Amino acid sequence: MSKVHKETLDDIITNSGLKLDAIADRLYITPNYLWRLRKDPMKMDMKYIERLADVLEVDVDRLVSAIRAQNESVQ
Repeated sequence: MSKVHKETLDDIITNSGLKLDAIADRLYITPNYLWRLRKDPMKMDMKYIERLADVLEVDVDRLVSAIRAQNESVQ
């Protein structure tokens, strides 16, 4: 049985076509802080999740699912 790939936050960021610096600028955060959020997305509060979904032009629910999938893959 093959393992199903669940979309992660990094997948969504990569598929957006935006550079990480541009995403950080649009979120009004440093690229370093964006890196930390990407490495531990469970630290993001809903304010950042909503803003990130807007920047990446994706639905908030899709982004939340991707964050959960990424968290599960780390555990």
